[in-house]
Formats: sequence, C-alpha cells, structure tokens
Amino acid sequence: MVNEIDIALMEQNKQEIHEAYGDIREILVTYRTVIRPYIAFLELFDSEFPVEILNEVRAILQHIARCYYSEFVDAEEVQPEQETSEDGEGSEDTEPKSNIQKNLEKAKGHINRALQIFVSDAL
Repeated sequence: MVNEIDIALMEQNKQEIHEAYGDIREILVTYRTVIRPYIAFLELFDSEFPVEILNEVRAILQHIARCYYSEFVDAEEVQPEQETSEDGEGSEDTEPKSNIQKNLEKAKGHINRALQIFVSDAL
C-alpha cells in the first residue's frame, strides 16, 4: 500500500524517473524482444523453465521497482558512493550516483547476465 511518504518521495524523484525513461524502456524492450521469446523457445523444446534466467528476470524487476518505490530502498543504497580511481584515490570530478542510476545499472547487468546464459546454452 502506498502511503503519503511514498507519494512525496515519488514526486521528489519524478524528474529523475522521467530522465531515466529511456533506460527503463530499453531494459523492458530487451526483455520483451529477446529474453521472453527465448524462454518460450526453451519451454517449447526442452519442456522446462530455465531457473537461471528466472532469477535474472526477478532481479531486473526488483531493481526497476527500487527506482520507483522508497520501501524497496535499503539504507545502504541511499548513501552516496564516492567513485574511486584505479589508484584508490577518490575522484572529485564524479558526482555520486543516485539510487535510480545505481539500480538501472544493476538491472542492465542482470540483462547482460541473462543474455550470457543464452549464449552459453547455445554453444
């Protein structure tokens, strides 16, 4: 159930969500055009559902949900991370990533892992 605090936080993040629309759409289009047909193919010919891919899909949806709903945000995710360079020094030029940016990157990582599972299964 969405409460007043959630509504206020969603309004606060509205602009950033709007800016992230292209990334979210790309993730969902990849699911719809690549992952979902492959799952259907496996179910049809192997008569089983690929559990590894199910785990990746679950993780993708969880990260997208975390972009929208504050109740899914862990305290650790709210703290801005300071980017570090290869020599271990903090970078002053880099802005900390927002919760939305971090979760979109994680969702894209799960998309890539699902695609890697397809490739490894095909070989």
